[in-house]
Amino acid sequence: MKKYFTPSPTFLLPPPSIYSEAQSQNTSISTSLLYPNPAQTTLHARLGNNEQIQEVTIYDRVGRILYTQALAYKADSADIDLSAFQSGYYFICITTASSKVFKGAFEVY
Repeated sequence: MKKYFTPSPTFLLPPPSIYSEAQSQNTSISTSLLYPNPAQTTLHARLGNNEQIQEVTIYDRVGRILYTQALAYKADSADIDLSAFQSGYYFICITTASSKVFKGAFEVY
């Protein structure tokens, strides 16, 4: 009987659109915070260093945009309703008023 390698479902690569966007801009994940992770109904995104969130975009594992929210008011945090999301892994890009992009990953259970 032959054994075949089955990739682990937890081994994820960011979608190409996230990767190329992050490479072209000054990106830092160390000053951002996503919680709780894993999340069930709401994901909180908070940025440090006086950065103000302008837009939040969520992608699935193959790079499809599932959610985009442009904030009418600029704040250092955003609450994202995940009640319509199925269980799984997702990627998030947060664009700030100063055009910086913060990226991360989170899980919905």
